[in-house]
Amino acid sequence: MKYSKLLLIIFSIASLGSSAQTPVEENQTAQKIGIQYSFIHFDKRFNDPWHLATASYSRNLKSAYLGLNLNYANRFQQNASEIELETYPKFKKGLYAYVGGAMKLNSNQLFPDYRLGISIYKSLPNKFELETGLRHLQFNDITNVWVLGFGKYVGNSYLNLRSYWTNNESRLNESFIFTAKFYLSDDRHDYWSFNAGTGIAFDDRTQINNTIYQLNSFRAGLDYSKNINPKTIVKAGFQWINEEYLNDTFGNQFGFNAGIQLKL
Repeated sequence: MKYSKLLLIIFSIASLGSSAQTPVEENQTAQKIGIQYSFIHFDKRFNDPWHLATASYSRNLKSAYLGLNLNYANRFQQNASEIELETYPKFKKGLYAYVGGAMKLNSNQLFPDYRLGISIYKSLPNKFELETGLRHLQFNDITNVWVLGFGKYVGNSYLNLRSYWTNNESRLNESFIFTAKFYLSDDRHDYWSFNAGTGIAFDDRTQINNTIYQLNSFRAGLDYSKNINPKTIVKAGFQWINEEYLNDTFGNQFGFNAGIQLKL
């Protein structure tokens, strides 16, 4: 895709920098509850906006992070819900994984029947991190997606380039998402981030039922997170997507999200 080389160049240049400063990890017994809301407006293609709300519970254990989410969607004047489990087990220093899955409760094809995901993360020399994994989505058809990513801490920033690879009708399709996260303090929840990319972000909940329609797309967005007191985290973000939803027919999406988490 025409933007792929540009993203690779940006990542390579930005990766040259000072030694890493990793944000402070939370207490191993920390628990949080939260709620997040996302709104997407279309300038064409759809007359009604899309809504997504998520209620979440998470807990840090000594050897893993556990998260349970209830996702509720309203699209095309229909409602749907799914339950989602996320885990990040730690095997040893410098080696951990993501294992997650979701199952529809009431879908109307707004969510997959089920979806599964796994990634392995390995620390590399010079503060780099390698990710490799697989995403599996079951709609009427099955979609398997290979994931490959590279990350690096540079000073108080974290840079990540993640790619998604699918094989559709003997054609290899790729997506690239570059994210730069800038920490404002030693707290890992105190940051703002920028993302830009091409193609489909298969880990984006707001787009999970849109992946079979997007042909070519470009995205850019900003996110902000702030720990406003020892117990409360607030988040907000904006996302713009320009997508080819029919051959040679493009439209824009404008997404807004806001959320709050409370530490128990």
